[in-house]
Amino acid sequence: MQVLERQAMAAGLLNEEGLGLADEYPEVSRAVRTLWSNLGNVAADQVSGLGSMAGPAVRAGGDLPALARALNCYFAVERWFHAAFLDARKQDGIDLVTGAYQVGVCVAFCVSSSPL
Repeated sequence: MQVLERQAMAAGLLNEEGLGLADEYPEVSRAVRTLWSNLGNVAADQVSGLGSMAGPAVRAGGDLPALARALNCYFAVERWFHAAFLDARKQDGIDLVTGAYQVGVCVAFCVSSSPL
């Protein structure tokens, strides 16, 4: 938000010594926070399959209440569970499509005919 405030000052929309963007234009500030939160959710969903944990704090424009922090702990455990146990098939599919996984190639526990 600080960069947006500096840009608004450079454009003459805010006074140098005046109120901030959130005070002068609360609807713009709310829209930017919502947009930023939604983009974070989309990016987090693409990476981990779950929404952004910081989304509610970004929308609120500050710190989270205690209940939201507790929910973040739950989401952290859920994110770990997804990464540790549920993403293996998805990664196998990506590897198969991109050619990183080759059928018939022995990677581990291969029996070699060599005596060494």
